[in-house]
Amino acid sequence: MAGNCPDYVIAAVERGEALAIVGGVVRRPVSAIVAQPTISALSALRGRRVAVVELIGGVSSLLKAILRRHGLGPGDYQLVIVGGTPAQAEALRQGTVDAAMLTHPFEARLVAEGYRLLGYASAYWPTYAFATLNVRRDWAEVHAETLVAFLRATIRASRWLHEPAYAAEAQAILAASTGLPTPEVADTYRRYIQEAVLAREAEIDEPALQAVLDMMREEQLLSAAPSSDWYVDRSYWLQAQADLAR
Repeated sequence: MAGNCPDYVIAAVERGEALAIVGGVVRRPVSAIVAQPTISALSALRGRRVAVVELIGGVSSLLKAILRRHGLGPGDYQLVIVGGTPAQAEALRQGTVDAAMLTHPFEARLVAEGYRLLGYASAYWPTYAFATLNVRRDWAEVHAETLVAFLRATIRASRWLHEPAYAAEAQAILAASTGLPTPEVADTYRRYIQEAVLAREAEIDEPALQAVLDMMREEQLLSAAPSSDWYVDRSYWLQAQADLAR
């Protein structure tokens, strides 16, 4: 079982792997493209070094798609594999890259330091299944009770997290576990919970998943146009919901 970008699961299914998406995690992208202070527009990234986690799929697909919409093709900039968001933020500070797509709150920190915000991915894709819960089908069949129990716990956690009465406690937990300052904690809670970035009750958002399929076709990572149901097994989530309704 894994929580990761669903395009990797979709690509694996297309290769014949018996994998399935069983729940939702992030239904809207919270990433932003941040650049060195001297770069004022996305089109100005021509010939520049752009940080990524990997060359194909995941966040890099969104980044490349945004740059295409500003006239930049694959050969117009250099992709530099740096690592995750903290490593990319540090690479910007060190000057080893010129731009990166960062998740919140890292982009806010850099903007406060004088780096340039060039745009948010959500301006291009209001919904996009950025992360889902995924399983091996054979494992899920054998361990169905465990998987359903996990989804029940995830659903209960989501209900608690989205309850306004627990907002202060949720933010206190976030602050204690991350060390983020109070303003960043409040802003993170607002973005992820109040702006509906996180999936409610681990539900798979159909339009958000369809956006991933559309992106994969745009990136030429997927040739056919099957229904998203081909990659999804909702039976475990439905059982978890039924259990909680008793």
